[in-house]
Amino acid sequence: MNDVSKFIGIPYKSHGRSYKEADCWGVIYLFYRDIFGIEIPRYEVGYKDADDSSSVSKTINSHVNDWKEVKSGLFGDVILFKIAGKTVHAGVYLNESEFLHSLSGQDSCICRLDSIAWSKRIAGIYNWPRNI
Repeated sequence: MNDVSKFIGIPYKSHGRSYKEADCWGVIYLFYRDIFGIEIPRYEVGYKDADDSSSVSKTINSHVNDWKEVKSGLFGDVILFKIAGKTVHAGVYLNESEFLHSLSGQDSCICRLDSIAWSKRIAGIYNWPRNI
C-alpha cells in the first residue's frame, strides 16, 4: 500500500485544496492527484461552506453520478457518509477497516470504519474511472 502519512495532520479549512489546509473533499482531491496522478473535480464552487450541510448534500447528490458505486471498496475509493440523515461527508477508503478524512474542527486523520462514530453512517463507496 502507498504511504498515506503525508495526508495526515492537514489542518481543516472549508474549500481548502492544499497541504496547508483542506476540507474532506480537499483531502480526497490531494490524494487522487498525488497517489494516482489524477486531477479529479475540485467541487469547491457547489457549496457555500463545508459546514452548511444543505449545500454540501446538494453538491454531493448533484455529482455522485460522476462516480461509479461499488459494493466493496478498494484502496483509494471514495466513501460517503450520512450525518443527521444527509450525505454530507466523504473520505478515502484505505482498506476494509480504515479511511482517511478531514472533519470540521479536526486535522485530517485515519479512522476506523467499524467505529461507533462511522459504521452506521456509510452511504456508499464509489470509484473514479482510472488506470492504476
